[in-house]
Amino acid sequence: MENSNNKTTAKTVQVTVSADLPVLQATDLQLLAGTKAEDVAWYQDVTATDKADGDLSTAVTADYSAVNFKKEGTYPVVYTVTNSNNKTTAVTVTVTIIADAPALQAVNLDTLAGTKAGDITWFQGVSATDKADGDISKDVKVDYSQVNFSKEGSYPVVYSVTNSNNKTTSKTVNMNITAENPVLQATNLATIAGTKPDEIPWFQDVSATDRADGDISTDVKVDYSAVNFKKEGSYPVVYTITNSNNKTTTKTINITVTAEKPALQASNLDILAGTKSGDIAWFQGISATDKADGDISKDVKVDYSQVNFSKEGSYPVVYSVTNSNNKNNKQKQSTMNNYRGEPSPSSDKPSDNR
Repeated sequence: MENSNNKTTAKTVQVTVSADLPVLQATDLQLLAGTKAEDVAWYQDVTATDKADGDLSTAVTADYSAVNFKKEGTYPVVYTVTNSNNKTTAVTVTVTIIADAPALQAVNLDTLAGTKAGDITWFQGVSATDKADGDISKDVKVDYSQVNFSKEGSYPVVYSVTNSNNKTTSKTVNMNITAENPVLQATNLATIAGTKPDEIPWFQDVSATDRADGDISTDVKVDYSAVNFKKEGSYPVVYTITNSNNKTTTKTINITVTAEKPALQASNLDILAGTKSGDIAWFQGISATDKADGDISKDVKVDYSQVNFSKEGSYPVVYSVTNSNNKNNKQKQSTMNNYRGEPSPSSDKPSDNR
């Protein structure tokens, strides 16, 4: 300092320069569980300024070592910045990890009625992924408690999976149960004309099975209305079976009706020479029966054309009968003519029919 007399005095003093801490700005973050650390924009909206150094934003560092990126929760993240005067500022923000539910893929199912639950490939085409856990397909569970495996229809099947953050996803698909027709086995039959329907073992060697119902042979029905049990021939017999799903199988077989010859009973005759044929009881003791036609004695015919009613001797007499199936039976009997006195000429006809 200089006075008016031009005298100068000098004095040295100390100036102390103090550096402030830099100013650091950062905000809380929110992330999805499973996000990778390198995919996070840690420095977005983070700024740092210093009175001496100016903008120090590029010098900010983030410490996220306390964060579990796979587990839902809140974690601290510490930002720090140091200026050229070695002054450091730290700011702690909160990162909130939010877990999504896993993604679950499943498709509708189709199976046959009667299939066992253990035989179904429940997890074919089923997958589950999670942003945090990755592939968790092995953790998928299935609930098929509402499915009636024996009954045709569409039923809900529920798949579910839970990730490590206890987030659960469920997906309902449809299981379509389709019933097959039952399997029916029957073979051709043979019987004798005149056999009654209730005497035929209709269900011998007949069986019916169903994938859902099992053995249903006892439910088989038979229709033999087209059969003429008295007439020789081949006729259709229809078997039917219906399962619990109202699916019906029909099988037609043939029954062959074979006619036997009628049974004919006749005995030998003894007459006196000279007796007229018209005076002989040809049909006394004669009978004919047929399994189909019953008593056909009235249809018996007699042929005595070889008998000489005037001459003592033994002659053949032939009885015959034909049933409604054109089956014929003939019986040859002998007749004995005995002379008593002089024979008289006979003008008898050679045969007679009843």
